[in-house]
Amino acid sequence: MATATLFPIQTLSWLPEYETFLPQLLEMAKTGGVVFISSLFSDFLVNVYIKITQYKEGDFGNGEGPYFYNVYCLDRFREHCVGLGSSQVVVADFEIDEDLPFPNTRQMDTYTRKLEDGRRLQFSGSLLMPWKLVAVLMAEK
Repeated sequence: MATATLFPIQTLSWLPEYETFLPQLLEMAKTGGVVFISSLFSDFLVNVYIKITQYKEGDFGNGEGPYFYNVYCLDRFREHCVGLGSSQVVVADFEIDEDLPFPNTRQMDTYTRKLEDGRRLQFSGSLLMPWKLVAVLMAEK
């Protein structure tokens, strides 16, 4: 039986919740397949549901959105994947390696702040973006 490798880049965090979407995604990978995901995940035992409405300069009426920037609990996500047939969930922090300037638009633009140790934190608007790269390996049958 053929296996699949899927790459839903920056998908989960933009959904109102991932629990409905994840079984369908992992089913597409089938037995022995791999799903690579980049999304916002937390090492803390919390889900953070963020709904953004973006206003343009001087326009505080009807803004654009809502857009979701949800940060999901990595442990809970891992348990959910295992419950859906994953044999292993491998995780790495994404560390951006370039300086991105602070935006002058005051919108949800991406920028970085450099730490004393040389690492960079990535932000979008006023939000810290804790990106992780995840590989969900589906169990062989």
